[in-house]
Amino acid sequence: ILYENGMPLTSESNVVLRKRDQNDFTIKTVLLIDNSTSLSGYINELKAAASSFVNNIIPVQQEVAIVKFSEDPEVIQDLTNDKSLLNAAINSIGIGFPTTNLYGSTIEAVGMWEDILTSEQVSNGALVIFTDGTETSNKRTFTEALTAIGNKKVYTVGLGNEIDPQVLQALGRTGGFYSVADV
Repeated sequence: ILYENGMPLTSESNVVLRKRDQNDFTIKTVLLIDNSTSLSGYINELKAAASSFVNNIIPVQQEVAIVKFSEDPEVIQDLTNDKSLLNAAINSIGIGFPTTNLYGSTIEAVGMWEDILTSEQVSNGALVIFTDGTETSNKRTFTEALTAIGNKKVYTVGLGNEIDPQVLQALGRTGGFYSVADV
């Protein structure tokens, strides 16, 4: 149904629809990587997975940001499609603190993009969270994280057996939750 000024158009309106040759669209992806001390034995595998993702992005339309977190989130590379900058950021990730600020980091990461859907532009984003733990910082709340997510697409990847599946499933309700027993 087509509308003009809030009213449905009738078949007598002589409207002609044609396909646009190209729509301006971008995909914005934020990789949120837990680097708390509990991941010290697996950080290289996480970095390799993140690099593999970056090396397969859509060259012009996709931008990726890299955020590491333990005690606090740290944006180490803002949204870009420059694979060399992204890989350098990933390679710079070391082990952080014993604390896991999952909720505060999620809140910051989902604030890095806006989903836009207009006739002139389509921009969609997604957050991918890699973590092996549960919230331990108590700086922000679970409810605040869910509110910040809203309808934005969030995928959670729980690594190992110390995750809280219910929390990660709730945070990833818009995209999906994946549990990986062996990092």
